[in-house]
Amino acid sequence: MNSVTIIGVLKNRDEKNPEIRYIMLRRDYEISSSQGQDDLIGIMNWDKGSKGEIFSFKDESQVAIKGRIEIYLNRPVIICEFIQYLGK
Repeated sequence: MNSVTIIGVLKNRDEKNPEIRYIMLRRDYEISSSQGQDDLIGIMNWDKGSKGEIFSFKDESQVAIKGRIEIYLNRPVIICEFIQYLGK
């Protein structure tokens, strides 16, 4: 079964691949330097286009995404099947 549900904050598009946008996930633990660390994960529309629902939200919007993980350009991305706006 390939299904993922995440909550995070939307970030900018990938400059080299405009069909990819990023979602920032805050880690619940701190690294050894006592500072928090964030992970950026690539997300894409289900049709792999550079327009669509994930691009209709502004940067820094908090969203919930349901989708699946696929390999695109030799890296894992989440293919967005459903996105829900949770606030700014």
